[in-house]
Amino acid sequence: MLKKAVKKHIMGKIIGIDPAFRKNGMAVAVIDKDSKTVYSEILNGVIDFYKFINSFNSDEIDLIIIENAHLQNVTFEKKDNSKILARISRNVGMVQAVSAQMVQIAKDLVGDKRVISVSPKEKGVKIYDKKLFYAYIKAFGLRYVGDRNTQDIRDAIKIATIGLTSRFK
Repeated sequence: MLKKAVKKHIMGKIIGIDPAFRKNGMAVAVIDKDSKTVYSEILNGVIDFYKFINSFNSDEIDLIIIENAHLQNVTFEKKDNSKILARISRNVGMVQAVSAQMVQIAKDLVGDKRVISVSPKEKGVKIYDKKLFYAYIKAFGLRYVGDRNTQDIRDAIKIATIGLTSRFK
């Protein structure tokens, strides 16, 4: 009987990742469907991502959802200055490479069927307003247990909530 309770408790995590390639790291969000909470962490790169995913028992993870910039091969900024546009394009290329690596790592660790790549378009619009963000989380029946609320964290949580939609249940 104890084994069933423990097994039930460790099941049901959805991990959302908003990859980045910059000094302040990338955001990862974890929805715990058992406790109906969501928390976030900032990771410093691909190696930290590997360690983070490996910190879970593989059976704990229902889904890993990664925003994969490679799926939408676009430079969104439209600048007249070619040097600025070239720098932005290089940054986008680095994020595309990191995204592709993270998708492959996640698939290697938990299997192809539990990893979903979403394009920036599929993620949808950013939620800039913090109050609106808390209402968004509440609409999913979740409670945020973190102490930081940055745009990267909001994006990672929004990516994780994709796994709560009927398409992925």
